[in-house]
Amino acid sequence: QNMTATATPTISAERVTKETSVESEVAAGYDNRDEVLAWLHRIWLSTSDFKQLFERALDAEIDGCLTVFGMSQNRCMRWSCEDGWSKLGYKPADDALRTLEEFERSGSSLAKRPKLA
Repeated sequence: QNMTATATPTISAERVTKETSVESEVAAGYDNRDEVLAWLHRIWLSTSDFKQLFERALDAEIDGCLTVFGMSQNRCMRWSCEDGWSKLGYKPADDALRTLEEFERSGSSLAKRPKLA
């Protein structure tokens, strides 16, 4: 199960899929909360995908060192991680947008989400 801090959306799925160029994101800087949150959703890593990645890394028979960017299979991600993932046998199952859409369909409110201790 996803922890509420990682799975609870903070902006709409529509906002995450908005086509924005890298240049405009850089120009907007970190003052634009929606741009920052959209970027964070593109690199989101679910709890179950993290568990799978960690287990695969422990079990992998790799000579030397391998650096892998751990993310879920987010539809709007801008990075290709397939090479490292395939060497580990990692196959992410979750998607930030699907999680956002499910949250929005459920009618849940951010105010009602459980607080972390």
